[in-house]
Amino acid sequence: MKKIYSIALVSALLCACGEPQYKISGNVEGLDGMVYMLDSKRNPIDSVQVADGKFEFQGEFTEAKRIYITDNSDLSKVEKYVMLFIEEGKILVQENENGLFATGTPSNDAYSAYNDQAEKLFKEYDAEETTAERRNQIDEEYDQMTMQSVKDNLDNLFGMYQFGSVFYDLDGQGAIDLLEQFSDEFKAGESWKSYMEVAQAKLNVADGKPYIDFAQNTPEGVELSLKSVVENPENKYVLVDFWASWCGPCMGEVPYLISDYEKYHDKGFEILGSSLDRDSESWTQAIESKGMNWLHVSDIKYWDNAAAALYAVRSIPANFLIDCSTGKIIAHDLRGEGLGSKLAELLD
Repeated sequence: MKKIYSIALVSALLCACGEPQYKISGNVEGLDGMVYMLDSKRNPIDSVQVADGKFEFQGEFTEAKRIYITDNSDLSKVEKYVMLFIEEGKILVQENENGLFATGTPSNDAYSAYNDQAEKLFKEYDAEETTAERRNQIDEEYDQMTMQSVKDNLDNLFGMYQFGSVFYDLDGQGAIDLLEQFSDEFKAGESWKSYMEVAQAKLNVADGKPYIDFAQNTPEGVELSLKSVVENPENKYVLVDFWASWCGPCMGEVPYLISDYEKYHDKGFEILGSSLDRDSESWTQAIESKGMNWLHVSDIKYWDNAAAALYAVRSIPANFLIDCSTGKIIAHDLRGEGLGSKLAELLD
């Protein structure tokens, strides 16, 4: 199970009258020196002196912000950190065996409770006596718990934060249906609008939809379109594969792709890889060193890859299998042995 630690996220809802205040009080035994508040780009925006483990931030809150509270302004040296949601009420930062946590407002209380549950699962997962079967169950429990945490907090900031953890496991309609359940105040926010835009884009590349054409350059600098690959009479099925040399899980898929390509290429299977690499050298070196002997294109724009945007790709690896006879997407995100099983069904 992969743990993903966020240092801190702070957002806020503004009240309609007056100038709302925020107050964050900390009481952490052994903490000394300074405590820092950093903005979303990791730049220090405030700091306070710690006295006997206690500190306090307060001020006018006039706009939604994402911040970090740490014990060092240099993130490489941070030892203590906490994730906070600024909202109406007083927020208290304390420490337990799992680290710093915040309580006092609905979002922070919900996040703290979720973290406690998650930590219990993490510890059980890592225990030597835990069986492989139980670890699979824990993975499922963790996913279910995360989804439930969204549904239980559709009216507060923690719910919107958690939505980001489940979004990419949902299809377009599933994401839209869940987003529509959030309260109206969140629907006016940029995060909600951004998620909705991507969810709607997902609908356009769902199974059964026609593929969307794009063209990018090959490593040799020659423009190659998806349409030309799909309409090649030698091809029956084309896998559009979004990947990058810096992506560990993508590299983990390569042996499966090589095996399936060698087995099914002569039967009409082709792969068109579109890389989200940041530089041509890393891209081409990975192709050569890994023996990825299929078609490759890229615009070398990292997450701004235009083809990835068309296919609503926000995490990689991601792939889409196209039936050349109909021009429709028939499957997506075929990982590991899943691709081989699908190709055996279609071509054996």
